[in-house]
Amino acid sequence: MTRGKIRHLFPGNNTSIGFFSLYQYMPPPLENLKRYFIIKGGPGVGKSTFMKAIAETILNMGHDVELHHCSSDNASLDGVVIPFLGVAFVDGTAPHSIDPKIPGAVEEIINLGDFWNAAGLQKDRVQIAAAISENGRLFRRAYSHLAVAKIFHDEYESAFSEPGVMDWKAVDRETLEILGDIFSSSSHSGLQSVQRHLFATAITPDGPQSHLDSIVSGIRKRYVISGESGTGKTTILRQVANRAALLGLATEVFHCALEPAKIDHVVIPELGTAVINGSIPHTYTPEKDDIVISTERFLNRHKLAAFGAEAADAWQRYEDAFAAAITFIARAKQNHDLLENYYIPNMDFKAISDLREQIMRRILSLNQ
Repeated sequence: MTRGKIRHLFPGNNTSIGFFSLYQYMPPPLENLKRYFIIKGGPGVGKSTFMKAIAETILNMGHDVELHHCSSDNASLDGVVIPFLGVAFVDGTAPHSIDPKIPGAVEEIINLGDFWNAAGLQKDRVQIAAAISENGRLFRRAYSHLAVAKIFHDEYESAFSEPGVMDWKAVDRETLEILGDIFSSSSHSGLQSVQRHLFATAITPDGPQSHLDSIVSGIRKRYVISGESGTGKTTILRQVANRAALLGLATEVFHCALEPAKIDHVVIPELGTAVINGSIPHTYTPEKDDIVISTERFLNRHKLAAFGAEAADAWQRYEDAFAAAITFIARAKQNHDLLENYYIPNMDFKAISDLREQIMRRILSLNQ
């Protein structure tokens, strides 16, 4: 049997404005879900392992899944979506706490705290409390550095807004050509547009990590927009997302990890089309049939040279602040691992495994 395909995504991110959650967009709309399991419990209780095992079983049955990764630990899962069953699982604990909106009828809470040895944990309560406090401190430091990184990133981009540096009219003309090419045969769908907002790239303990390849690999037509920061890529992508919404087309909108108000990629499944920001840190190598568009064609490098020293200084300061942020996120991950070590020996993982098998049987019965 052919193994199912995986789409890797991030429903949340470490950003310049703190932890940014798009977890509400992780599952399909609740009215379209048969079951949505919200998993509760502390660190190290097996939430990610629980979801990985469910996903692995579904994949081995030949069905596709979405794996939603944790931005603070890329190897850990925060959610799984199983489209063919209409089932989703999510880690519903802080900093992305989730509570049921249609309890019982759609959502169901799985409390892995039912399987811990509270007496054993209480012996280490002082150390556990201290580790939790330290995690908060480390993330606050990380977010402060990311905020500084954004300031210098904005300063770098400002060089491209100086008079004569960019031919913005040419960018507008290119945008209109792209819109015409994508939507030339599209009329209004008659439906209200549904936009799903997620991240393809996250700022993690290992630095920026991108899952863009898995997101766009099955898309028939891909536009890859390349160019330096500040040369109009986001402007083009925003126009694509807006036009799709105007036509009532369902879209997946992927946001910038550093500045989540910005758009990095747009996927329009109904049209089999994706428009991709192909610049660092988005690790995507264009394929033969991809349409590659460089916004640097509209850049006057002679004019830019007048601001070159300032831009270079801003970029260096951006990189320094960004690197400092990664250091603190990595330290938070190490601290979180220590925190998990208090919980792991106090968990009944055999009982959790039995529960997982029971839930596996239940969700498979939904397709009968």
